[in-house]
Amino acid sequence: MYKYSRLVRRAKEKIQGNIKYHWNKKGLKYKYVPWLLWLEVTSKCNANCVFCARSDVKQPAQHMDFEMFKKIIDAAPFATQVHTQGFGEPLMWPHLVEGVEYAKKKGLRVVFYTNGALLDDDLAIALLKAGVDQIRFSVDEMCAEDYEPLRRGLKWDNVLKNIENFQRRKIEGNYKTETEVAMTIVKENRDRIFDIINFWKSRVDVVVANPEKNIAGFEETKTNPLAGGYVINCENPYTQLAVKSNGDVVLCCVDWFHNYVIGNVNDQPITTENLLNLFNSGLYNQLRNGMETGIGFPSKCLSCKGYKKPERWENVGTNKTG
Repeated sequence: MYKYSRLVRRAKEKIQGNIKYHWNKKGLKYKYVPWLLWLEVTSKCNANCVFCARSDVKQPAQHMDFEMFKKIIDAAPFATQVHTQGFGEPLMWPHLVEGVEYAKKKGLRVVFYTNGALLDDDLAIALLKAGVDQIRFSVDEMCAEDYEPLRRGLKWDNVLKNIENFQRRKIEGNYKTETEVAMTIVKENRDRIFDIINFWKSRVDVVVANPEKNIAGFEETKTNPLAGGYVINCENPYTQLAVKSNGDVVLCCVDWFHNYVIGNVNDQPITTENLLNLFNSGLYNQLRNGMETGIGFPSKCLSCKGYKKPERWENVGTNKTG
C-alpha cells in the first residue's frame, strides 16, 4: 500500500512540476523541467562508514550557505519536493530546522537521509514541528557488535535510542512524518537481511534494503570497452536538479565527486530562468544524449544505476529492425 501511494504521489509531483514551466505561447520553452531539488546542505559527516567513499572526495567539506539555499528554493517554483541531502550528514547543518520550515512554507515536500546519531530529543521535536515529510534512517544492523564496525564513529545504543524516541514523539504528537529505515546490503549483513528487516519493522513505518554502490569504481576513459554499446537506465538527470554545498550543479545526486559539473548557481543571479537554463544547457544535454545512445556516456553511471544493451544493438545480425 505504501509503495502504491508513493508512486501515485510522485506521478502527481512530476505533472505539477512540469505543467507550468514546460510550455509557453510559442510552444516548447524548456525541454527538461525538474520536479525534485537535491540540495547538499552539508558535505560534512560525523561517521566514517566502511562502504563510504568519502576518502576519495577531493573537495573540502563545507556547509551550504543558508541564503543560497533560500534563493534556490525561491527560484524553483517548478519543484514539488526537496531533499536536504548530499554527501554528508544533514543533521550537522546548523540551519536544518530553518531550512525545513522555509521549504514547507513554499509548499515543498521535504525528505532527507540521516544516520540518526545527532537526533536528540530537542532536534526531534523541532523537526516534527517544522513539518519534515520523511526521514530515512541509514542503519544496516540490529546490534552493536555488528553495527559499529560498519558505521565507524557511531554508537549503536545512541542511534537506536534516537530512532525509537523519534518514532515515539511522532506518534504521541500525531505528526504525519514518515519514518523509513534504508539499509545498505553488504557482505557483512547479507545473511541476516530478513532478520534485520523484521527488527526494524516494529520501530519505523517502512524498511527498504538497497545494494551497496561502488561509485568510485569506474574511471573516465575514452577506451572504456563498454562505451558505444550501452545505454544508462536512470531518470535522475531528467527529473532532479542537484546542487552541491558549494553551488555546483552536477549530473545527479550521486555525482559525489563533482565529475560532471554543469555550472555553478552563483555564477549568475539565482533566478528561475537561470536554473532552468542550467538544467537545459548544452553540456547537460550532451550527457543525457550519451546516456540514451551509449556514445560518450558518463561512465561513472555504470557503478550506480547499471546499464543495458539498447535494442537496436541486440538486433544487429538478425531479421529484426530497430
